Amino acid sequence: MRKVGARQITEETRVAILDAAWELIVERGKLDVGQAEIAAKAGVSRQTIYLAFGGRAGLLVAMLLNVEVRLKWLFRVIALLPWTVPDVFAGLVWRFMVDPLAGFINSLLITFAGQTEPVDWLGTSTLAFGCLILAEGWRAYPFIMLILLAGLQAIPPQQYEAAQLDGATAWQSFRFVTLPNLKTMFVIAAVLDTIWECRLFGMVFSLTGGGPGDATQVLSLLTYRQNFEFFNPAYSAAIAVALAAAMLALSVPYLRLTMKQTV
Repeated sequence: MRKVGARQITEETRVAILDAAWELIVERGKLDVGQAEIAAKAGVSRQTIYLAFGGRAGLLVAMLLNVEVRLKWLFRVIALLPWTVPDVFAGLVWRFMVDPLAGFINSLLITFAGQTEPVDWLGTSTLAFGCLILAEGWRAYPFIMLILLAGLQAIPPQQYEAAQLDGATAWQSFRFVTLPNLKTMFVIAAVLDTIWECRLFGMVFSLTGGGPGDATQVLSLLTYRQNFEFFNPAYSAAIAVALAAAMLALSVPYLRLTMKQTV
């Protein structure tokens, strides 16, 4: 009887918790839902622009590092250094760089570009959004670079030799030899980097704090705020579960590619 009573109490407690969470999310969380939509849209647009920027930067650096030159290992180490910097520290460094009073970027603009007054880089939504993409692109591009560099080194040199014999230019060799061979690596890099960026927190928290307003708000930062600032654990857990489901869905293309290669 005691076990039955404990089971009943546990079931009643579980139902009460679910009802309270539903009431908190639906009836009291209308503003929070709006914030989640803003954070999701900002995250999608930021990731889209970042992939366009980081993908090109990663491919460019990977192609430069694939050239046989002296001290190639040293250049590769230098290219990997941004990836070793913690995201919180990198955000603080970039915040100091774009500071309207002490930042050296404004000093350079005033000294060499004829700027009359400092620019508040983090004071407007457009500039803050751009600063965040640039800072995160600088810190995370080595990840894409490593994947594409591995793909470049796996391309058989005989394909380039055949293209030269057919009279292909450098651009034609890049378009018809390099890019088709890197198609799978592009998909892997995009999927893995998107999943990695879904957990982006330290850079946003230390650089912009999600502001101005909600211009640079992301779901991971919103999850933190709902739990630790607004003491709304039910809604925070709902955002975390939705984010985990989205990352699970994004992993499907990567799993298909890896399973095809192993079979």
